[in-house]
Amino acid sequence: MRSWLKYLTPILIVAVALTAVSSPAPGQIGAANAATAPYTPTLVRSGLITSGAATGGDGGNGWGLSKLRIARTSDGTVYAAYVTPGTDSLHKQWVLAARTNTSGTWTTRATGSAGREPVNLLRTPSDQLNVVSWPNGLPALWSSSNGSSVAIPGAWPQSDYPYHAAGMSAQGNLYLLQSVCACSAQTPDVPGEYAWSYYSPTDGQWHYNTFSTADRYTGMFLLPTGTNQLAMAGTRDVLWSELGYTQPAGAFNYVFNDARLWQFGSLTQPPSASIDVHQELPTADYPNVHTSIDDAYVDTTGRTHILYSVVGASSGGQFIGRHAILQNGTLVKDVPTGIYYPNLSRLIQDTTGRFHLISACGTAVYVQSGLAGDTDGTQLGAVQTLNLTGSYVCNALNNYITAPRGGTPLADFVDGVFDSGGQWVYYRIQLASPTSVPTPTSTPKPSPTPRGKRRTAS
Repeated sequence: MRSWLKYLTPILIVAVALTAVSSPAPGQIGAANAATAPYTPTLVRSGLITSGAATGGDGGNGWGLSKLRIARTSDGTVYAAYVTPGTDSLHKQWVLAARTNTSGTWTTRATGSAGREPVNLLRTPSDQLNVVSWPNGLPALWSSSNGSSVAIPGAWPQSDYPYHAAGMSAQGNLYLLQSVCACSAQTPDVPGEYAWSYYSPTDGQWHYNTFSTADRYTGMFLLPTGTNQLAMAGTRDVLWSELGYTQPAGAFNYVFNDARLWQFGSLTQPPSASIDVHQELPTADYPNVHTSIDDAYVDTTGRTHILYSVVGASSGGQFIGRHAILQNGTLVKDVPTGIYYPNLSRLIQDTTGRFHLISACGTAVYVQSGLAGDTDGTQLGAVQTLNLTGSYVCNALNNYITAPRGGTPLADFVDGVFDSGGQWVYYRIQLASPTSVPTPTSTPKPSPTPRGKRRTAS
């Protein structure tokens, strides 16, 4: 199947500061507008979970940029899921490892059949852990409540290449999507076909449905935006010929050049709105184009943030990262990012509402945090380099963090994992003062490895 080429561009991306629009955060999450000097994030702990993870760009342990691979329960226990080699590339095994809040040791809590792709790990509001896998071409759900795995009902097209995505709402809805590929004939990706379902804790049932788009998109991020509300963001993934483009010499067979967001008005109907975040068209000077979503995040005010990488005329042929913000279905801001390894970057907030941009590769985690007055993650400070314990090669395909879309609530620290060959590396970053109190509101050293690279996608 398709794998994005490793794309190395030794560039330094310069951060820019733009005027932010003040926007208070809801509930007990404070607005990111503290007048005092902001806290400087620090490395709390790091270490190796395993050295035996499955390697390989297409379906290896680090594959799948939208996957959910780490979660944290309310007692502070951190869980991380990884895949190990199986009988062949289509029959890997998944492992769920755990580290308690007081132990520095990772222990295996469960194992199962993964299929080709890495699994998705989600936490429910009641601290139940769910592992979504795709063994033998069909979806299965393991639950910590009974320690067993069951088939997920629905007329799922059987495939070892589901490019599956998942999400968990604050109310406990579990969402699952398969990007269906005919992978035959001359236009296997036009139109794009999707099978999806959600489990509702209200009725205890799965609700299966399908929909289509003009072209196929993969690397889907499922973004619960409220009670029975969902958005999704993905990257177009089609043959050059399917768009009428001439494939440049030496280019990969598939072109990834459009980042898009969909919104569901109803969970019983297809998406009701489609918003183009960025499309990079080939030109005579820049025929080999690229646009892909690296992360998607819904902030505490309901705005959707899209981190994406781009190469083409708009970037002068350079590989750069950008940060787009959408509000009420409208693109309101799109600015460059300044983080190292933008394609490995993730966006998160702490409980004060402050934004943090985080990437990781090799022996370091890189953090940019909101300056005093920043309200949307576009006014960030200088990149901080937090050196990890241990020595790891910077060849990561992905960097994953605990995030609300996977069921882990915001905290004043964040846990993350990334791959380094067969190694699965863990870290925790303190984002805000351990004694910080959420502000009530009335309304709801850089690695010598090149900093920009493409990687395998899901």
